[in-house]
Amino acid sequence: MVKLINACNKKLNESTPGLPDLSGAVMRNMQRMVFEKMQRRMVDGRMQEVPFKIPSLAAFQPYTPQQIKELPTGYRAWSWYLVHTLTSLELAVNDRFIVNGQKYKNMAKANWSSYGYFEYRCIEDTE
Repeated sequence: MVKLINACNKKLNESTPGLPDLSGAVMRNMQRMVFEKMQRRMVDGRMQEVPFKIPSLAAFQPYTPQQIKELPTGYRAWSWYLVHTLTSLELAVNDRFIVNGQKYKNMAKANWSSYGYFEYRCIEDTE
């Protein structure tokens, strides 16, 4: 009888027979970045978005033409990015953040924390 091993229950650096160790590949593609996560706070009696700096290793990749083609029609005009970060930075859907002076909005999150990272699908924020 063959026993199936579920990869979602393993850590990134934990080796399992039959599963590749992806830690080296994931870390090689990342670089140090400072994310300024926007948080809503009361300032002088008014709600304002205040940046909170979080350093992390991350990888930004623009969507390929094929990935853009697979999006619903109304979403194709936006500039989309696939972002991988270490678990030191956790964003929720609709969170806004700034990296290198550019504003972004998180549209989706995939939780790969068992492997030591999160995957986000973000757009350039125009608001």
